[in-house]
Amino acid sequence: MERKDVLQEPAYWITQIQIAIYDCATRFMSETGKNKTELAQHLGVSKGYVSQMLSGDYNFSISKLVETAMLMGSVPQMTFKSLDEILLQDEAPFSCSWKMNYPLCDFETYEKDDDKRLKEVA
Repeated sequence: MERKDVLQEPAYWITQIQIAIYDCATRFMSETGKNKTELAQHLGVSKGYVSQMLSGDYNFSISKLVETAMLMGSVPQMTFKSLDEILLQDEAPFSCSWKMNYPLCDFETYEKDDDKRLKEVA
């Protein structure tokens, strides 16, 4: 299977979101010193649920995705691009970036001061 075929599979994009959630959870665990059991308690879910989340063996509803991310101090931000645009970008010469970039979903840490700063700008 060629890469252009892979990019046209829903499973590829679902996996990208699952990787972003995994990164969000492991970053949160690292920053807070929480283990899987403590993360489960923090999220109000079972340890098995956390294990599924960390193994990529889950399928969040949109509301659960947002709730879980926010409990870990992050918010999901989604953008939609045409498949043709993604395929064209993928054909472009390879360039390396130090910033991890998920094609569909980027989780950014939500800082409480962001609200205050946004109000000051407005």
